[in-house]
Amino acid sequence: MSGVLRREDGGAPWRRAVTWRWSEAVAVFLGAYLLGHLIRTSFFGEEPSPTAFVAWRATAELTWIAVLVTWLQVRHPGWVAALGGPTRPWAELRDGAVFGLILNGVVGLAVVIPVSWLLGAMSREEVTTPNPFPRSLPSTGVALGILFALIVAPAAEELFFRGILFRALRDHHGPSVGVAGSAAAFGLVHYVPGSAMGIIVVMAATAAMGVGLAIQYERRRNLLAPLAAHVAFNALGLVTLLRS
Repeated sequence: MSGVLRREDGGAPWRRAVTWRWSEAVAVFLGAYLLGHLIRTSFFGEEPSPTAFVAWRATAELTWIAVLVTWLQVRHPGWVAALGGPTRPWAELRDGAVFGLILNGVVGLAVVIPVSWLLGAMSREEVTTPNPFPRSLPSTGVALGILFALIVAPAAEELFFRGILFRALRDHHGPSVGVAGSAAAFGLVHYVPGSAMGIIVVMAATAAMGVGLAIQYERRRNLLAPLAAHVAFNALGLVTLLRS
């Protein structure tokens, strides 16, 4: 993997190493995850309506952002510079978006299709992946779902899984560990209730997506590129989902 992770400029070191450990980051994230769950169940209940379910998920991930940014500001005030800023924002947005569209196709062809086929052959049953959104969403719910998938989720997930977790693992244990560890965590957090085989397919696909986004971050050295890739990946997935 070292060849894939090497930058085109010869692998120059990061401008600034992060000051947090992965264990601290995971502990804060778990606290944010629990707080988000408590807040969303307090407002929406355990069995929300389809539209409220989408708002339920968005509330949780907005809570992640609030908790993580507060922690970074208080405990690690140099975090913005440590994560890296783009020198060519428009180029990062363009290249990131193109990468995300390609990554969507690669994950579908190299992970979703073969894993679904293998699990189906082993079980002799059709493998269906769980829908991340409730069926029969009204127009308001669809609009909220689009905002969640294209703004809230990419922002919250890139901040933690690439900016915080990948960097902590990468800086202390090397880029390969950073890619593997952050991708595994990214896959686990995308558990969606459904059949066991469908869950395996979704988590495997999400972990593969996490590998691609971590490599993109390693090569571009700023969060804007993987953020744009994440948005493009989700946008293509939304088009497919809404047309089905």
